[in-house]
Amino acid sequence: MFYDIPKGVVKGIYQARLQKMIDGIDRSGSDSDDELELLHIKGLNSTESVAEPVSNDKNKKIGEDFTAIANGLWKYMFDTHHMGFRSLILCFVSMGYFIGSGIPVLAFISAASGTGNVLFWSGQRLAMLKQSTFWTREGYIALATNTTKYPTIYFPTSNLSATDMLNNLEWLEDGVMYGSTMMDITPITKMTFTDAQVQLSLNNACVSDSPSDCSTYWSGLMTRGLHAVISKYILQASLILNMVQQVNAQSGGPTAAQISYIDGLVAQLRQLDIQYLTPSLVASMNLFSQPVADSANSFYSLHLGVTVCFVIAA
Repeated sequence: MFYDIPKGVVKGIYQARLQKMIDGIDRSGSDSDDELELLHIKGLNSTESVAEPVSNDKNKKIGEDFTAIANGLWKYMFDTHHMGFRSLILCFVSMGYFIGSGIPVLAFISAASGTGNVLFWSGQRLAMLKQSTFWTREGYIALATNTTKYPTIYFPTSNLSATDMLNNLEWLEDGVMYGSTMMDITPITKMTFTDAQVQLSLNNACVSDSPSDCSTYWSGLMTRGLHAVISKYILQASLILNMVQQVNAQSGGPTAAQISYIDGLVAQLRQLDIQYLTPSLVASMNLFSQPVADSANSFYSLHLGVTVCFVIAA
């Protein structure tokens, strides 16, 4: 029952008793320092004797609390239904789900950012090819019909001639092939030699959508790679434009033979563009986008697998 009395109450009773004894000594006129010292020592010993059982009891209670918590946790983890153990598994599965799905998402975003950039510039090659073919043909038509001089295409900031279009196409091709600080892409020449993009650009530009005579067309031009074919296209278009300018400037106008010859060159250029170059450039764009597509498919598969595991564990 003594331990049920609060420590402060016990200490107050003791100090009051001690003070009363000291006052009694003072009234009796005793000047014995030994007696006062004895009371002081007894007071210290008594204080310790009061505090010590309370402190021991407190430590004992803390130990019992920890034991009770440990026993309760053990029972919760390994009881009949194993609810705690299942909750722990569910926690780890959830962590694995978010970490496992987060890593592919990060890889996908990184790959998509670079792929979007190279797809833009690769697509510009195809767009510039079409514009170059169109305005080269327009230059020939203007000459053949004698309606106007060498045409230009108007942009809001400048007038670009067909020659400017060809120069832009050449710059785009060189940037995609060899790299450019403005494009900020990984050039084809820095890819591994076995990469399908490298094989298409440097080895063989024939693809599944190419005509059946792709390998023999124009003395096997397509078998030299897409880069060589685009270079040939630029040379051919430049030749036509130079001939149009020269014939247009001569006195008396173009002859029938000149018109017929240039007409054959234009027809060959348009055939190269529409039937051979376009499928190869589209295939090149698809190859540039393939890593992102593969990354997306891997993420979908991983996401599905982790989701199934999460549902089973839950």
